Amino acid sequence: MPGPLPNLALQNAIEKIQKIVMIAKADLSGNGYKASVTHYFNSSTEISACAVQPGSEEDLQKIIKAVAETRVKFAVKCGGHATNPGFSSTEGIQLHLVRLNKITVDAKNKLVRVGAGCLFEELYRALAPHNLNIVGGSGLAGVEVAGWMLGGGYSTKTSQYGLGVDNIAAAKLVLPNGRPQSSNRGERTGVVLRHQAIGGGDNFGIITEFTLEAHVQRKYYDFLVTYQPQHYPIVKEAISDFVKKTDNKANIEAAFRYRYHNNPSGIEKFLTVHCAYDGTYPSEDPFKELKAIEHTMDNYGDPLPSRKPVATPYFPFDPNTSIETSSFHVADTLRSMDNETYDFSEFPEDLLRNRNDEIKFNVLMVGQVLLITEFVGDGSPQHARVERPKQPMVGVSQYPRGRWGNVMVDEFTSSIIEEIEKQSNEASKDMEKHGGTRTGIGMWPLTKSMFDKATPSAWPHVQDKPNRPIIIYFTWEGKEHDDYWVRTMKSTLKTIRDKVHAERESSKGLPYFISTALADPEATSVEDLYSGNLEKLKQLRKKYDPKGVMDLTGGFKIPLPPTGHSASAGEE
Repeated sequence: MPGPLPNLALQNAIEKIQKIVMIAKADLSGNGYKASVTHYFNSSTEISACAVQPGSEEDLQKIIKAVAETRVKFAVKCGGHATNPGFSSTEGIQLHLVRLNKITVDAKNKLVRVGAGCLFEELYRALAPHNLNIVGGSGLAGVEVAGWMLGGGYSTKTSQYGLGVDNIAAAKLVLPNGRPQSSNRGERTGVVLRHQAIGGGDNFGIITEFTLEAHVQRKYYDFLVTYQPQHYPIVKEAISDFVKKTDNKANIEAAFRYRYHNNPSGIEKFLTVHCAYDGTYPSEDPFKELKAIEHTMDNYGDPLPSRKPVATPYFPFDPNTSIETSSFHVADTLRSMDNETYDFSEFPEDLLRNRNDEIKFNVLMVGQVLLITEFVGDGSPQHARVERPKQPMVGVSQYPRGRWGNVMVDEFTSSIIEEIEKQSNEASKDMEKHGGTRTGIGMWPLTKSMFDKATPSAWPHVQDKPNRPIIIYFTWEGKEHDDYWVRTMKSTLKTIRDKVHAERESSKGLPYFISTALADPEATSVEDLYSGNLEKLKQLRKKYDPKGVMDLTGGFKIPLPPTGHSASAGEE
């Protein structure tokens, strides 16, 4: 990544983009700049010189050409959930794909075309009337399709249907030279697209649209149980027993959690297990052992008093009665609200948007002025100009500061679960001294069938070789505490990884989960992500991005090989 560029180059790029989006002076209120640069965490947000929301793939092609010509730094944001600084944020040109949001459902063929800037909540809402669903990410958590897909896409449905990227039937891409490309599964042309979509990150261009395989969604059951520390021993036994089961419709996500909000009682600690069953509930309850242990329910972050040992779902259900198809949407929405990260009283309205697919927008933010072009009715442009606040970044992000990290394991054992609990406790002990608000380590014990439908990918995953994530997340307040928490994250990752490798020799070399990998030279290398696929990806990168345009943006970078002859972009 090059260092700071002269203002002249940046100004040149902005002028080119202004012409592309047909800027003119008018009056209209708006908040496009803030929506474009805001991220899940303030620690991931930067003050960009310019923010643009392309209204069409054609405009994006022109913008990429302008960036390539001027060689300015840029970033591509979909939902803004990347916690690594600089991955989807920049001080240069911020591209926000929010306007590429059209959804087209082909119910007959069980396919859905979805723009890269679409939210999963919007997608689930569009699919529900058709009794269809897809392998996707969280709904109202504000997660957008492209960022989730480009990181691989682990889901509560992965044991049945594979990763999200295994369910991509086709996709469209804008190459680094500004040329469009599309591909369908099985086609020889557009091979780069398959690698870009399946874990290649922003190394080969920018995805603009996916065609996803859908499946029939009927009954769906979902609930969360919360346990206090005195019950941990028997809960850990129940988790260890559950991971040996083979019902690929049953799924759990367990996490040791610690929370501190300057309350007199000090640090709260608890263990949550999210349980989901995707199908007709079996007569032999797959969660029987977990439900038999005394627990409380966590409704939107407010624990209820202890009650009889029976699990209360997010919404009332009886396994013997039918649940409406939309129950998956309802369950996902409520689970998103219950994950301790979202305060819906202050949730940005632009993330809960209800937009007209017939309207296209280009939104550009330069300096203190928001510039909008809206194409309506007959396609004629209406232009807008509005001043933004003098202190635009105050409170711009939803939450203060944080990072994710992960360790991969082929099989959870009792001793690995014990180590996860131990390290969860160790990481939380100095929360009060260092501005800590939440720490947690989660386990996703998917069944061995998780990669039965694996497709060719940049991110290696093959049938009969499970790769299960251990997800670590820390949040805190105060930039002065960044170094402490990043050091703690690296130490925690190393200790758990050492334990996993000592316990499970077959876990060595498993590729890290891209979406939640910690970007630090001591924690993650590009080899850790792409493993044996790296050399062929270098050659692919040389072919489609010989000038290194995508080095101007963030993310884990597949390095270009030494300079030499390469085919022109688009050749196969």
